Amino acid sequence: MTKLKLPIPPGPRAVGGRHRWEGAVIPVLAACLMAALTSPSGALARNGTDDAQPAARSVTQSAGAIVVAQWSPPPGATGMELLPTPADPPIAQNGAGGATHPGATRATDFTLSAPIEVTQFMTYHYGAQKPPGTISLQHDDGTVYGPWQAAGAVGQGGVKNAYWWVQPNVELKPGHYLVIDSDPATWSVEDSTQGAGDFILWGHSN
Repeated sequence: MTKLKLPIPPGPRAVGGRHRWEGAVIPVLAACLMAALTSPSGALARNGTDDAQPAARSVTQSAGAIVVAQWSPPPGATGMELLPTPADPPIAQNGAGGATHPGATRATDFTLSAPIEVTQFMTYHYGAQKPPGTISLQHDDGTVYGPWQAAGAVGQGGVKNAYWWVQPNVELKPGHYLVIDSDPATWSVEDSTQGAGDFILWGHSN
């Protein structure tokens, strides 16, 4: 288990047949730099693997519940739009800007020490060349947040749908979570993540 690393270099660069994140989404770099290593709320997540539209926030979070905030991709999205600039700092992430390749082979998880509201959430699929699928979160008590249909955003070099993102505005309770992506075969991983998929979750305390 490696430590959470912030900020993230924000876009991919080809390196020996793989890719590094570098310069593709400049607004994301600014948000990550502002975040440093803590969130204003103190609800920083520890990543266990190493680590749009307004929506109604759901607070139905009894054990085993399914919590689906009202979210859908922006109308007319093509997957060639830039990843939206996050309104909040990163709360949890996996991956730190290393060379990536496709194929998540083990669980991707993180832990929250306090409640947070997720305002933006992204998994990375560089070179997948596929329409975005769904992403969701599962608490250890069985509560599932999502699944949400993701929108796509362009990556370095004009790669369509490199970023799969949602803006669910859903409140997460403290605890341990699994990140669930509908297409682990194209989910980007780094050597440092040891088979767990790259993601970033942005949010704030209430």
